Amino acid sequence: MEPTLAELIAAAHAADPEDRLWAAENLALAMDDDDPAGVAEFLALSTDPDVRVRDWATFALSHLVGQDSPEIRAALWARIGDADGSVRAYALHGLARRRDTRAWPLMLAAFESGTVKEHLFEAAAFLREPRLAAHLREFDDEKGRVAAALIECDPRLRAARDDLVLQVVDLLFAQAAEFAPSVYCERFSPDILVESNVYPPHHVTHVVSMLRAAGDDPARAAARIIDGFRSGAAELSR
Repeated sequence: MEPTLAELIAAAHAADPEDRLWAAENLALAMDDDDPAGVAEFLALSTDPDVRVRDWATFALSHLVGQDSPEIRAALWARIGDADGSVRAYALHGLARRRDTRAWPLMLAAFESGTVKEHLFEAAAFLREPRLAAHLREFDDEKGRVAAALIECDPRLRAARDDLVLQVVDLLFAQAAEFAPSVYCERFSPDILVESNVYPPHHVTHVVSMLRAAGDDPARAAARIIDGFRSGAAELSR
């Protein structure tokens, strides 16, 4: 049986650091993104004397909590000076994810140091700071994360990508009206999402990712998305 939020909150206040660690690891699974009680516990756990607990809590605030508030930003800023490098990196990611422009000099320093953790490339994409572009070009890109960050940070590359996305969206509305497509952005994501509102469960596609897979060809990307809509409809009709 999965632990309840009440059980995890109780564990978060336990004297045993193993109990607090268990709470930090599992709180996100038992709460909604906007659950104030759960967020409050992460804020408190981010100051825990045990580095493992701080690391998990800061990771949760950075990557999992879908809120932004002065309290969350203050907690992340407090961890920028943490003795542990992983905690510091998660804090920087969380600030960048909330597009706190005060974080960009710290991001620049991290890139100049040459010891960049992988999730900081995603953080750079959130910041969209043009002054990071030159530094991004110096890194190898085995997983495509550097290229994704560079597109967000280089205004010319981003404008070209956005034009391709608009072409995909126009094609979807022109060629897939029967699937009632809708296009939207999530609050803490640089991607564009499209879904069909006709056949539940809704078929959601990441447009930027699909464009990349289609070799930046809007027609191919739109065709693949429409094929996904049709496959979903066929599955439901069986």
